[in-house]
Amino acid sequence: LLKTARVYMVFEVLEKFGEVIKSEPAVEKLEKEEFDSSFTVALVTNQDIQEIRNQIMLVSEIEKVDVRDIAGKSAEVIQSGEPGNVQTADHKSPESSAQQASPKGEQKQGNKTIRVNIDRLNLLMNLFEELVIDKGRLEQISRDAQNTELTETVERLSRVSGDLQEVILKMRMMPVETVFNRFPRMVRQLAKDLNKNMKLEIVGAETELDRTVLDEIGDPIVHLLRNAIDHGIEKPSDRKAAGKPEEGTIILRAFHSGNHVYIEIQDDGGGINRERVIKKALSNGIISANDAERLTDQQASELIMAPGFSTAETISDISGRGVGLDVVRSAIESLGGSITIHSTEGKGSLFSIQLPLTLSIITALLIKAGGETYAIPLTSIVETAIIREDEIMTAHTKKVVDYRGSIIPIVNLGEVFQAGDSIEESGEIPLVIVRKGDKRAALAVDAFIGQHEIVMKSLGDYLTKVFAISGGAILGDGQVALIIDCNSLIQ
Repeated sequence: LLKTARVYMVFEVLEKFGEVIKSEPAVEKLEKEEFDSSFTVALVTNQDIQEIRNQIMLVSEIEKVDVRDIAGKSAEVIQSGEPGNVQTADHKSPESSAQQASPKGEQKQGNKTIRVNIDRLNLLMNLFEELVIDKGRLEQISRDAQNTELTETVERLSRVSGDLQEVILKMRMMPVETVFNRFPRMVRQLAKDLNKNMKLEIVGAETELDRTVLDEIGDPIVHLLRNAIDHGIEKPSDRKAAGKPEEGTIILRAFHSGNHVYIEIQDDGGGINRERVIKKALSNGIISANDAERLTDQQASELIMAPGFSTAETISDISGRGVGLDVVRSAIESLGGSITIHSTEGKGSLFSIQLPLTLSIITALLIKAGGETYAIPLTSIVETAIIREDEIMTAHTKKVVDYRGSIIPIVNLGEVFQAGDSIEESGEIPLVIVRKGDKRAALAVDAFIGQHEIVMKSLGDYLTKVFAISGGAILGDGQVALIIDCNSLIQ
């Protein structure tokens, strides 16, 4: 059990005696437990061999240590003129030690890396954001001036800045496995504490995410995992009675889709009890009796993210499914993401977190509504369309439109932002079809301006609760366009 931990402890002992210069298998494979029950290490040291052996044997579950002096090959192995003994420490297979230290095999070229302070990367990103704003201004001047040479130069600048943006963003990206790696041990420990039988499967750990987002997402995932372990997965006896395998499964999955990263926590446990959730929500005054009758299963499941909501009879130190989930949702939404819950009683639950790849530079569609310019992030847009005024229908006193066989509501942007009516009595009406999860809505606008790269800026400390606005952007002509938050509009 925990072979990697044993390896780590052996390396820690060896590094006290000298310098580890090579291992067989390679360190990467040792970390992933891709080896049997033995490994070989080449060590440069001038310490006593017997002392090294004794110290390694103190590590638990080490059966045998074989130490051999290969001082005659040290200069070749290290490829330096410094004198020193090279010794190998091996669990069980000393035969491989001579091959291990042989200089004949080509040594694998390691990745050359340099550590950079995150503040410097943030400063670089801020400077690039200013460059994007100035590039937009140059493009505007180029269109107005109609100068061929200027247009060509600006187009080249756009290509170069696009490549530069990609490089800067990749510098800030890190694989989610840096966060995921700490979860298997936590799951094993909690399963042991709760006398439950379960396994954690991690899928897509190589998926990359912006460092600033990655730093913030660890705690919400921990909370969701603890909920799944404590109140999602049932006890072995209950699972057996329900005809399920005694071992429960929790899947932690990460994948890219468009400009988003999705992180999913899925369990094959008991799911969320709809009646119990609604009963608790009614007693807490979160919903009314009329609302309770109209709730879909998904809406009922999402009630567990209401502030202070809990269906647990007693609060344990592990979790209570629902305790603090409002904090989880707040943390995710503060990163520009969203969380949805799909649960089937008796079969399990799926918590899906949608996160943006990066938080600052986005591609957006600029539109006119009520005489004002707004930006709609491209990641929220399904498509654009133009309909005739007679195609608009009315249902429950609200305007709707038939979109590919399903009826979706029309949101009059000019009316929402009190800037004037965007739906004229005659003629054609431009629509932007937007989505939030599996929900759709059609935003009625005055006109489409075009697709642009914009830098998202906050509205400051005083404008923190503006309905359906997530920030602002400076356009090429110096004007400020407000960025529409489609999640709020659809909600």
